[in-house]
Amino acid sequence: MVDDKLAGRRLRDLRKSRGLTQQELADLLTKKYNINDVGNGAISMYETGQRKVPTEIYDALHDLFGASLDWMRGHSEIKNPTALLISLEPDALEFAQKLSELPNGLRRTMLLSAGELLDGYMIVWQKNMEQFTRLRDTLEAKGVLGAWEKEHGVNLPD
Repeated sequence: MVDDKLAGRRLRDLRKSRGLTQQELADLLTKKYNINDVGNGAISMYETGQRKVPTEIYDALHDLFGASLDWMRGHSEIKNPTALLISLEPDALEFAQKLSELPNGLRRTMLLSAGELLDGYMIVWQKNMEQFTRLRDTLEAKGVLGAWEKEHGVNLPD
């Protein structure tokens, strides 16, 4: 269910972030996206939650502003999940692009599988970190940590 008031506030924030008036946004939607019957009055009603934003306008706004459809509709607090992923891990861009090319059902299956794989990886990683910490503590207690790290060409994590 779309929260029309929240969606309206987010639309207004997006529009203002680009320095557009309601009329300029309406004109842009008409000219660039061939969406008719949208004027500054319609934009005003969308922004105040008095009228539901049609799907074709959401699609155009997503293209225009780069905000996710879920964020614009009030279903998510993450405005641009792709940008967030990329900021966390640059290789995520390639992964996100490949995922976006998949049909929805397959994309969901892939994401669930990836989530399960990552959960398993995190368990293994945590166990390895515990072992590294014990090894580090043992070598440090014996006073040979620096020499061991130099000899093996590694730095054990703290």
